[in-house]
Amino acid sequence: MQARIAVPVLIGDRASGWLLEFCSVFGWMHDKQGLIHHRCRFSPEFCIAHETAVLSRRIFERTPSVRY
Repeated sequence: MQARIAVPVLIGDRASGWLLEFCSVFGWMHDKQGLIHHRCRFSPEFCIAHETAVLSRRIFERTPSVRY
């Protein structure tokens, strides 16, 4: 699998709007497995569009224990 993880990006200006891209680990606290790529667009009129793409459904071979 080719790596598609990149550093967070925020680009744009007031005239064209803004684009925010980042990756996050997703799941319940005791079972974080999913790696998600987020793309948020902010228009000059402050309309927000959010897209997600699953990069991996299982990123750990074994999930570390979490003590509550």
